[in-house]
Amino acid sequence: MLRFTCARVERDKFDVNVGLGFNFGAIYDLPADIELVYGGSVGFWLTRARDEYQTYHPLGGYGDNADWARERWLFTGPFIKLRWHGLEISYRGLMGIEAEEGYNFVSYGKTDGRVDEGLSFAYHSQLNLGYHFVIPRRQRY
Repeated sequence: MLRFTCARVERDKFDVNVGLGFNFGAIYDLPADIELVYGGSVGFWLTRARDEYQTYHPLGGYGDNADWARERWLFTGPFIKLRWHGLEISYRGLMGIEAEEGYNFVSYGKTDGRVDEGLSFAYHSQLNLGYHFVIPRRQRY
């Protein structure tokens, strides 16, 4: 049987990334005024992603839809940074736990099933580009 479906998809996505932590590490001076910074981060970071989508078939009626959510609670991880004249590029890999759940529905509102993954190990990557401000030390007389 050959089946061809043309559908329009409407999507609603919601993401949250918040956190607070401390970096502990060492700084090495490299040639050409480049600094290499590496160490570890300790703190609390929360990432939450929610994704909902609905398909509409061209001949009328609603198609499939789904509602999915994932939360990550992150606590520690390594980082590495490169600085050049105040410009900084950094990578941090955070580790923690993750909870994932979702609902899948089929046509006409009938429930196809609930997906609950429970808790599992989570790894979250962060790649940042920024500027490093240096406050000069005050000289005492």
